[in-house]
Amino acid sequence: MIRITLSKIWIFVGLACSMLISVVSRAQKYDFVNYGIEEGLVQSQVNQIVQDQYGMLWISTLGGISRFDGKEFSNFNYGNGLVHSLTSTVFVDRANTIWIGSEAGLQSYNGRRFKIHEVVTRSKRKTIREIHQTEDGSLFALLNGWRLFKLNEGTAALEPFTDTTQ
Repeated sequence: MIRITLSKIWIFVGLACSMLISVVSRAQKYDFVNYGIEEGLVQSQVNQIVQDQYGMLWISTLGGISRFDGKEFSNFNYGNGLVHSLTSTVFVDRANTIWIGSEAGLQSYNGRRFKIHEVVTRSKRKTIREIHQTEDGSLFALLNGWRLFKLNEGTAALEPFTDTTQ
């Protein structure tokens, strides 16, 4: 009879410890820091955030691009490098080149200077919505109207993508 009581006590103690550990682990406190214009962000409406190979955060906003090193922001907009301040997307490729999509099309940044990439289309609307890189290194962009474009490495221009594998 004592054995049954002791085993029940051990089961109870085990369950109590499990519940206590569960409650304590869920009660962890996370610290969040909000960054805004006052802290140096170029604009408060964020479209996308990516991280480069050096740990820098690149933040696409309606007022330009902000680079955050963990302490301070460096901002790029129409006055200092960008063709258009209203940026819709930002992407980091395998070579750590920063690609920026905006209302005016596509730009790249190699850490030293910005480069404008022609968008080969008759449409006046050249807003880049998304930028992605495939496993073989090809760069694709999705434009307004959900049209797919591919970067021509020879001309450095975005051209309408046509699938030639069919």
